[in-house]
Amino acid sequence: MLRLMTICLLLLPPGIAGADAWPRGKGQVFAAAKLRLPNRDTRHSGTRGVFAEYGLTDKLTLGAEQDQGSGARVFLRWAKLRPGGLVTAQSFGLAESDNPYADVLVETGLHAGYGWESRLGAGWISLDSRFSATPQGIWDHAKLDLLAGVKPVPRLMTMLSVETHAEPGATFVNLVPSLAWRLFPVFTIQARYRTPLHGGAARQIEFALWTKF
Repeated sequence: MLRLMTICLLLLPPGIAGADAWPRGKGQVFAAAKLRLPNRDTRHSGTRGVFAEYGLTDKLTLGAEQDQGSGARVFLRWAKLRPGGLVTAQSFGLAESDNPYADVLVETGLHAGYGWESRLGAGWISLDSRFSATPQGIWDHAKLDLLAGVKPVPRLMTMLSVETHAEPGATFVNLVPSLAWRLFPVFTIQARYRTPLHGGAARQIEFALWTKF
């Protein structure tokens, strides 16, 4: 179980696939930079973002994100390790808002993850949900992401996620296959291809570079 947890902590790309259930170890830092390329067909502009997490304790993680598309957010995530390799977590955060009723959104989230060993290599699955509302309780948006991954060789990770975003009057569902390759002992690069399944969102290519120390 400890090995599976260590693998998942190294592999999961927060800020790209979401804030996952696995905690950072005490004093551990995770940092990532991401780039979404422009889509010429839909005139969808590219965006950049950064993400960081710091382990306050073995169970409590502090995170922050700055994204050109969605703004800034900070959060705390409390994780609980359960028997059989299951990890669950709750999160609470604050985020910038373009909602006409509030400048800040209050975020709450539930997260779960599970890791296992297989003939194909170490595998994992994670569920990430988040609900955002104004301080007055007016719903702004919600998200639900499901990600599955496997590490067939020591330096390669293959992942597939279904990402859902809902807001008043609209729901978007995207299928996102991705590959990640460890360039150096502490740096990993990831490529993602976002394909819309529902809601008419634009197809988009994304890259991320992350490190842990």
